[in-house]
Amino acid sequence: MKIYLSFLFLLLPFLLISQTERVGINTSLPSTILHVNGESNNDDHLIYARVNWSGAFDVKALEGHSVPQAGFGIGIFSTGGYKGVYGFNPGGNYGGTSYGVHGNATGTAGIRVGVFGSASGGSTNLAGKFGAGDVLIENDLRVGTSANTGRAHIRNQNKVFGSNATAMRVESSHNGSQSTYGLLVSASNSGTGATYGVFSTVSNTASTASAYGLYTRALDTKDWGLYSIGRNYISGDLRINTQDDPYNGIYALIVNGRIISEEVLIQNSNSWPDYVFDESYKLMPLKELEKSIKANHHLPNIPPASQMEEEGIPIGEIQIKMMEKIEELTLYILQQQKEIDGLKSAMHNLANQNETGHE
Repeated sequence: MKIYLSFLFLLLPFLLISQTERVGINTSLPSTILHVNGESNNDDHLIYARVNWSGAFDVKALEGHSVPQAGFGIGIFSTGGYKGVYGFNPGGNYGGTSYGVHGNATGTAGIRVGVFGSASGGSTNLAGKFGAGDVLIENDLRVGTSANTGRAHIRNQNKVFGSNATAMRVESSHNGSQSTYGLLVSASNSGTGATYGVFSTVSNTASTASAYGLYTRALDTKDWGLYSIGRNYISGDLRINTQDDPYNGIYALIVNGRIISEEVLIQNSNSWPDYVFDESYKLMPLKELEKSIKANHHLPNIPPASQMEEEGIPIGEIQIKMMEKIEELTLYILQQQKEIDGLKSAMHNLANQNETGHE
């Protein structure tokens, strides 16, 4: 059989077969112009093409050309139980770029795909898989979208991976001394436009669950959920150790816990109570002050303890009120000192008069 096949392939270049005639090898009913059937007891390859030319020229071992008209025609169609198409390039000592499989699509309109892969029906379906070696993309990368708003554009719309609808997941682990980054981003701009290392936008209008522009988590007490170097700007309120805001947006900073600081500057100088020292300021007489304290159990213009317990202590406001009381207390002291000085003077005069009378 091998002798007959070899002889036939030697004659094929010299045979002229009309479009209505068909040649069958191992079949009496050829379905194409050339139809070759293998034998069930023979594992030889059906067709073998070898190029022995040694010159510097891209000689094709097998060429398929089918272009009935633009948009139609398949150059090579193959079906395999293991591999539909297998490309192997030994490369040798060639110093340039060699390709195991090379796909090229050109045109003046429409969408062109150099290499297309599709997989279905398996427990895991991979349209494309890359083994050993890096992956180089010289142009844009688009996943789930045909838009090219960036060098890499990924869209996950109504597609669920595992338990989360995740557009991109990055996992990185290392057991050496080198730094390990789950995601390393570097951005620079020598022009006038803004530059963002990471920019995120979230929206969750159809759900009652929270939406996070950036969510980080540190699993160990020595680790940092967020580590930032440089200035930080926050538009909106900042909540530490709590997600609740019982104050309806009044405060920009809400802290559930203690705060330690070397210095705190509170800007509320417009209400600083130097008005107490104005001559037109009416100081409450001490007897009225005593009545007010007995009746209310707190100083005038100072919130009671019950209000402090319910609403907290506003440091800036309380500092102003305390300074008002300190300045009022200063005036009371000055008044008392004047009265004391007057009493001392009267007692001194009385003593002088008594000494004169005895003489």
